[in-house]
Amino acid sequence: MKNQRKERKKRFSFSLLSLSCPRRIHKTMARDQVEVFPAEETDTGRIIHSYLAEILSTEERDFSKLTNYVQIYGNPEKVFSNIKGKFSTEQKIRIIIGGKTFTTVSDLLVSRRGERDIIDHKTSFSQEVLPSHREQLQYYALPFLRQGLKVKVGIHFVRYARLEWIDILQGLDDYARIAKQLMERIGKMERILGEVPNPEPSNFECKYCPYVISCPLSPEYFITDKKQAARLAGEYIKLKSKLKKMEDILKIWATSVGHIHLKDCKVGFNPSTKTVIDQEATLEFLNRHNIPITEVFSAQATKFKKLAKTYNDLANFAEIKYGTRWGVVSTTDEEKEEQERFSLNDAEEGKKKVGKAVEEIEKTLNSAK
Repeated sequence: MKNQRKERKKRFSFSLLSLSCPRRIHKTMARDQVEVFPAEETDTGRIIHSYLAEILSTEERDFSKLTNYVQIYGNPEKVFSNIKGKFSTEQKIRIIIGGKTFTTVSDLLVSRRGERDIIDHKTSFSQEVLPSHREQLQYYALPFLRQGLKVKVGIHFVRYARLEWIDILQGLDDYARIAKQLMERIGKMERILGEVPNPEPSNFECKYCPYVISCPLSPEYFITDKKQAARLAGEYIKLKSKLKKMEDILKIWATSVGHIHLKDCKVGFNPSTKTVIDQEATLEFLNRHNIPITEVFSAQATKFKKLAKTYNDLANFAEIKYGTRWGVVSTTDEEKEEQERFSLNDAEEGKKKVGKAVEEIEKTLNSAK
């Protein structure tokens, strides 16, 4: 009986293998009570998953039950209209590798001759594709790659009726690469479980950690009375002021030097797009076609773009503006490799950029005194 409990405790899941924080790994393996439920594990998340499983199991694929339950920003029918093949929902996937057995459930598996699509539903409001999402979906593909099938993996962001294909995998090379990565992850996990479970901060992992409230690296924000609320509000105002100054300094650095690379992300100005609408021309068009103004402007550009698919001429009154947006984004493998290849020839140019940034930062700090 003891051996059975011990074996059960050592069983790994794909979601666990994608973690890097020792504290969270230990707590997950010990099945500690969670403090914050991620969107996928709330009642709403579970209900959305069950509705999708029911809807996608039928030929009609009537999404009215889902759209009546939760607001969807888009048309969910269009997400799956161009996907051909046999749909299987909540399909169990069993993988045996390195003497270890992994069993998981895919939200949607689409089968075609020689091909498989694996689609994971995400019910949160975030449209972020984390490195862990990509990694997990690649693991799901392993048994099909072993059979010589071509596998496409993607994430369905339910609330936005958007499907993003993450990867297309095929052949023994992809199978060997992913299998090797999986075995390395297992080895790392076994080493972590033999060490002290100290927390390891991560920009993305901490945001979704179910044990964040009790983490020693987290701020004290669990309040139960007015005094604690007032103290936290005071800390919030101070921190907000500090963050503004920190952001100003980091923006100067990023402007002169470039992105600031951390372990799993980078900070700086990132490419962005914005739809700018010619309101006067749009209003005239709406009046001419007897379209209610609320069809467009209650949801700004989102409904405008949706309506433009029906009235093609409407697209003439909007343009896409390209620019940059300050923020934090995940770092790709290619960018990490680029950082490692930083050569001596770049070092001199880098020093000049750093010098310029330091001068600007000094001016900013002096002007704030």
